[in-house]
Amino acid sequence: MEKDKNFDPAIDEYRAAIKEYPDYVDARYHLANLLMDRQGYNEAIVQLREVVMLRPKDANARNDLGYALKKSGDAKGAAAEYLQAIRLNPKSAVAQNNLANLLYGSKQYAAAVEHYQAALQIQPNNAEARMNLATALDVMGRTDDAIVEYQEAARLRPDNANIHFNLAIAYQNKKDLTSAIAELKTASRLAPDWIPPRLLLVKMLKDSDPKTALDECMVADGLSHDAKLHDQCLDLQRRTQ
Repeated sequence: MEKDKNFDPAIDEYRAAIKEYPDYVDARYHLANLLMDRQGYNEAIVQLREVVMLRPKDANARNDLGYALKKSGDAKGAAAEYLQAIRLNPKSAVAQNNLANLLYGSKQYAAAVEHYQAALQIQPNNAEARMNLATALDVMGRTDDAIVEYQEAARLRPDNANIHFNLAIAYQNKKDLTSAIAELKTASRLAPDWIPPRLLLVKMLKDSDPKTALDECMVADGLSHDAKLHDQCLDLQRRTQ
C-alpha cells in the first residue's frame, strides 16, 4: 500500500491505468485499498468485485470486499464474502475474526464465539481475537470463561488499557471487586486521559475508600467538565473533610 498520504494523485493514476487496461487487477486492488483508506467504500466495492472476478481464488480480496460491504451497511453481503475468504483460505485468522465481529454485531453470539475460537486456533497469540472472544462469552453469561480469555489477552498485550477495563467489568460481574479495582487502576495508569475506568473506580470506591474515589473523581472531572460529575466530586470532598 502506498505510503504517500496525498492519495489523490495515486487514485487518479490507478483510474487512468484501469481505463486503459481494464484487466489490470493489481491496479484495481491498490485503488480499492486507497479508496477504503479514504472511506470511499462504494467505489472500493466496485473495484473489489472486479478483482474477485479476475482472481476468483484470492482470499484476501474476498476478505477486503467483505470489509467494504460491512462498512457500507451490507452485513449479509459481507458475511457471504468472509465465508468465501475462509473457504478459499481456511487458515485466514483475519477473515475468521472479521466474520465473528460481524456476527457479534448482529447479536449472534454463539456463532461469533465459534469463529473467534477458529481464529485463535490459527493464531493463538492474537490478542484482539482473544479479547473479542472474551467479550462475547461475557455477554452470553459465561463470565468465568470470559475472565480466562481476558487474562490471556492481557498477558499478550499488557499495555492495552481496554483489555484491563473489560477484565475489570468481568470481575465486577463476578462480585470480585478487589480484582476489578486492580484492573481499573491498571487501565487508568495505561490511559491516563481515558475517563471510563476512573468513573467506575469512583463508583466502586466511594463508600469503602472515599479519599481515593475523590482523587479519581477530580482527575475525571478535569477531563470531562461534566456538571453532574463535578457535583459528585464536591460531595466526596465534603465526606473526606
